[in-house]
Amino acid sequence: MSDRIVLMNQGQIEQIDNPNEIYHAPQTPFVTQFVGDVNVFHGHIDQGKLVIGEFAHNIGAHTNVTTPVENQSATAYIRPYELTLSRSSENALAVGKITHINAIGFIVRIEIQSAQSEQPIEVILTKAAYSNAQYQLNEQIYLVPDKLNLFQQMNI
Repeated sequence: MSDRIVLMNQGQIEQIDNPNEIYHAPQTPFVTQFVGDVNVFHGHIDQGKLVIGEFAHNIGAHTNVTTPVENQSATAYIRPYELTLSRSSENALAVGKITHINAIGFIVRIEIQSAQSEQPIEVILTKAAYSNAQYQLNEQIYLVPDKLNLFQQMNI
């Protein structure tokens, strides 16, 4: 395995970095989506919070952005294993209904339909976490990100 990778998109360099940084600290939306599955949420920044519909998520240390630009559109990219399911709306990014549960070995893939996302949302839990929570099909749950990659485009 190489100690440095150059990731290109249509002949343009997107990121030059070590494999760990490319996966865990992608510098562009392209890199984020290229190196693994992500859930995508579109919103804007208001008073330091990521606002998506009626939800306002506190942006803390668990994002790649140190100072988000106020009153600008923002897109959050969240890996399926970096979302926590909750029965409480506290600091949630979205709400949805569980539409599919698929236990595969030691992990459980849960698919959620939500008005806050254009695509179905995928969450990956350990079998133990799933068993403890006892989630059910058609249950309404809230999604709270453990980590997110946030990218903003300036509105000009």
